[in-house]
This record gives sequence, C-alpha cells and structure tokens, in this order.
Amino acid sequence: MPAAIATEVGHQRVEGVGVVYTYRLTPGEAFNLTNGEWKLVKLIAADLRSVEYTYRIIWIQGRACAVFSVLGSDKWAQPINGNVAPGVVKRERAAAKAARPVEEAPRQPAITVESRAPAHIAEATASLSKAALKLAKMKARAAGQ
Repeated sequence: MPAAIATEVGHQRVEGVGVVYTYRLTPGEAFNLTNGEWKLVKLIAADLRSVEYTYRIIWIQGRACAVFSVLGSDKWAQPINGNVAPGVVKRERAAAKAARPVEEAPRQPAITVESRAPAHIAEATASLSKAALKLAKMKARAAGQ
C-alpha cells in the first residue's frame, strides 16, 4: 500500500469550522482518478506541476486521503497519515501472511520419561507404557530403601 503520504504544509483556525489543514502532494505512490475509479500508481515530480489541494478529505481503500485537482477536476489523492481503517489492517495482514512461505519450526527432541530415569530402569522398561514405567520406578525406590 502507499508508503508516501501527503505533506502537511500548514494549518489555520477558521471561525465556525475549526482547524483547516493544507497538504502538498509528495512524489511516490498516490491514487489517480481514472474512469471514475481511484487506482494506485507511481507519482513522479513532473505530475506535481499544476496540482492544487482541494481542501477535501475522502476515504480510499480504508485510508484518509487528501484530494488534489488539476485544472479544476479531481485527479490525484494521497494518504494524509499512516492511519488505516481496522478492516483494512486485518485484510493486509492476512494477505501478507498468505504470501509468506510456510516454514516449519525446528523440532526440539521430546523429553521422555525414559530419558530422565536411571539407566537400569530405562533399559528394563523401554517398551512399557507410562503407567507401567511409573510403577517400575516406585518398585525401584521401594527396593532401594
């Protein structure tokens, strides 16, 4: 998604309205209005010559974008900050996760009861169940007392 954001060049307090911000288009990625649809394109410095800020903010693909016009008609829009709607964040994370190759985590050897038992018990009970192993340990302890 767009890495470039519109640069804030100033703000002023307008009575009855509040604070009004002014933005400047930044070279990089921006949305271009083509056939009534906003499409993400690479913006070069030559495209910035006759661009004027319209003092309008609209939402495009879950991002608040400043709208810029060329010769009086809307042509460009660029995000004004890094904030994104929560639904867009969720979709982008899912897409990034799906694009990553699946790597298996290295497996650590399992700690078994046999590996913690004394050698003579481990040899005698190598093929026994967990309950049988526990019983064998108890008998070994009782014999040792």
